[in-house]
Amino acid sequence: MQPSQPKTPQQQLSLVSLLVRDYDEALAFYVGTLGFRLVEDRDMPEQAKRWVVVAPPTGGHAGHAGHADPGGHPGGAGLLLARAVGDEQQARIGDQTGGRVFLFLHTDDIARDHTRWQAAGVRFVRQPTAAPYGTVAVFEDLYGNRWDLIQPRAAAGAAPQPGELVVACTTVADAADARRLAELAVSAGLAACVRRHSVASTYRWQGQLQHDDEIELQFKTRSHLLPALQQAVLGAHPYELPAWHVLPVLGSSAAYAGWIDEQLAPPAPPPRS
Repeated sequence: MQPSQPKTPQQQLSLVSLLVRDYDEALAFYVGTLGFRLVEDRDMPEQAKRWVVVAPPTGGHAGHAGHADPGGHPGGAGLLLARAVGDEQQARIGDQTGGRVFLFLHTDDIARDHTRWQAAGVRFVRQPTAAPYGTVAVFEDLYGNRWDLIQPRAAAGAAPQPGELVVACTTVADAADARRLAELAVSAGLAACVRRHSVASTYRWQGQLQHDDEIELQFKTRSHLLPALQQAVLGAHPYELPAWHVLPVLGSSAAYAGWIDEQLAPPAPPPRS
């Protein structure tokens, strides 16, 4: 009889306490400005306080008295908004980590959040920039706590994340075909811009080494439009076997990303149940 293996502990971080001056003031910022969801707001008269928990739209879920709800998002954590009591706690509001970044928030679209929050008055101390792990910006909450806002980079070989900025590429032999495909994509709202430039290609075709002058097209779009863009471009492509590859965009200015979105066709509405 084989000895039983010890069971791996099932644990996850449920809540992080965040010192605040006032519950309603904090809720106005985290729920009203950032768009977090209110998980729980319960009076605790015996302790002269409230149990107030918020979480990102798809983040962790906390139940009564801080016990983790098994239906919550795996690995997600909520914020317990804890009203500071006494001079020592009051002095720590906005400075729980001595000026370092306190919390790390992942997003599926950093350009969307940066544009919306900056317009709402959120102070960004570092604009979105590319990093090896994705695109990151740093903002301060209403008390001055610093947050990293991160859109993680897709793993190598992984499909682009929903809504991600991408560049799709193909090649054609002449300028007329390049312009025709570019106009097709832009006029349909499948690409905001198509960059065309001359390239020299060396490849093997049907056993023979080939050297050709071609034009590469780079379609700037978002990942939810890729299936329709690929169908439209390859369906009108003059080549028997067209090249088609997609590259993630590691970083973009919020203004340029916003312009791209203005040019693209809106996402299709979800099907009715």
